Amino acid sequence: MFNPDGAVSYHCFNCNFKTSWTQGRTLSFKMRKLMRQLGFDESEILRLDIDLLNQADLEQLIQREPEPVWKPNWLDYELDFDVRPVEDEEKINYLKQRQVYDLAVWLETDTEYAGLNKRVILPMTYENRLVGFQSRYVGTVPEKYSKYYKKVPSDYVFGLDNQKNNRQFVIVSEGEFDALLTSGLSLGSNNLSDHQAQLIEDLNIEPIVIPDKDKSGLQLVERAADYGWSVSFPEWEDCKDVGDAVMKYGRLFAIHSILQAAEHSPTKIRLMGRRYCR
Repeated sequence: MFNPDGAVSYHCFNCNFKTSWTQGRTLSFKMRKLMRQLGFDESEILRLDIDLLNQADLEQLIQREPEPVWKPNWLDYELDFDVRPVEDEEKINYLKQRQVYDLAVWLETDTEYAGLNKRVILPMTYENRLVGFQSRYVGTVPEKYSKYYKKVPSDYVFGLDNQKNNRQFVIVSEGEFDALLTSGLSLGSNNLSDHQAQLIEDLNIEPIVIPDKDKSGLQLVERAADYGWSVSFPEWEDCKDVGDAVMKYGRLFAIHSILQAAEHSPTKIRLMGRRYCR
């Protein structure tokens, strides 16, 4: 809908996607996403955004999007076992080796259920409330256990509390360790649900998805392309995910390569995903 004052608003009554633009604003992530889905060339979108930035009064730039259509109703989670800050030397060395020791509050427990006493525990929060936890087994994993054991609500996205509205991009990965290393978000799997997508889009920060370099990662690539999101295919040697790349190349280089290798065209994303995720 084009308004007399020059404002543009868009509302799909089928999927409830909404975005808008008014005079004095630059293009929001959602507006750029809409333009890509309508077939605008990426260079044209960038040129228009630069033109709008040059015309705008920087002190009066408005970044406003409609209220979210879905609000998580995740209940507070109460751990049914005692925990303490991680003290075990083997666990600390593992976290330092993975370069995540200083990036989160890590816990441990003496509880043997599900091998929790052999795991490092990562609290899962939303709006600074505990809503669940994730744990990773340290050492050789017995056959009766899985590498990861967690309790999280449906459609949970890890890292939402750490996002700031002055960011231009946010890196979206499958695993929580990868999200810590990129100061980004984790879906917890290779699936992207509609509710997870809405929570991420409501940040109004452009998401760049980095899939794991395996066959299962293709599912995430396809879902990201469905939403018109950018997907990164960095040329890392012998690296399955962000964690491997950080250990091999360093954290700064890994993040830089993700941003540099981001692809925006849904068609190219689907083609590149089939070569990358195998």
